[in-house]
Amino acid sequence: MTEDGTAAERWRRALASWAIPEPILAKAPEDPWALPVALFESDQRGPTLSHRRALEALTLGDNVLDVGAGRCAMSLPLRPPASRIIAVDGSPAMLANIVRQIPRLDVIACHFGGYRRFEEAAETVVGLPVYLDTSWPPSLGTLAPESVKAVIEKH
Repeated sequence: MTEDGTAAERWRRALASWAIPEPILAKAPEDPWALPVALFESDQRGPTLSHRRALEALTLGDNVLDVGAGRCAMSLPLRPPASRIIAVDGSPAMLANIVRQIPRLDVIACHFGGYRRFEEAAETVVGLPVYLDTSWPPSLGTLAPESVKAVIEKH
């Protein structure tokens, strides 16, 4: 620990200093934390350079962790040789899209399926065949207990 606190305390302060002030967020015409699903659509055919490099590193039966998976455009072409793809994304619409289009994919719905979008996630993701992560930044205490209970029971 340094004189300005532990690493966790310094990180917490740094994150807080980068936050968009609530008055600005309230006036935003759309959610600045969300990207539209259409942004991730592509008409590219065949593997990209990134796919080729990843395929060079994989061996038959390997697992792939796709963080910020979007529509899994990076990870799906890696199967095979990858036998398992674990897709992680914080957008309710992206997660719902992935689950509906790709059978047998392990999907982790971070932050109840939508970072800072609890209500949208409750309507869009809850009940789908996903692993529901129940963490909520900065704290579960910021959510109504009856809403959290209802989501968990529905899932």
